[in-house]
Amino acid sequence: MRPDITAHSAAGRASYSSPTAARAVPPSQQHVVRGNFEGTSVATDQDKAREIISRFLRQADKGRDSLTDDLGLYGEGLELDSLEIAELSAVLEDEFGSDPFSADGDMPETIGAVLAFYAPASA
Repeated sequence: MRPDITAHSAAGRASYSSPTAARAVPPSQQHVVRGNFEGTSVATDQDKAREIISRFLRQADKGRDSLTDDLGLYGEGLELDSLEIAELSAVLEDEFGSDPFSADGDMPETIGAVLAFYAPASA
């Protein structure tokens, strides 16, 4: 017997079941994806971090039209002061549970360095 054919229904007729037929998914197995993501790709933590940084900068009146990876956080770049860095650190930690400013290692100097912290781990 083929796996996609059910023997007989209660009425005595053969019934067919396609492996790709729509199936009800129990709520415990449903996943919710929130956000406004273009195309078919799912946002990564880096995408989410970039959006959080962008929103933070707009609220701090330091928003930019684009956030390039080489844009500096201090000095000639965004000119963030220590309080703003602490606030950004708190926002990122609230969202992800960790942040690149509190992690062991060098302090990030650019947007790209912050985003690299949230890159997927290599397999």
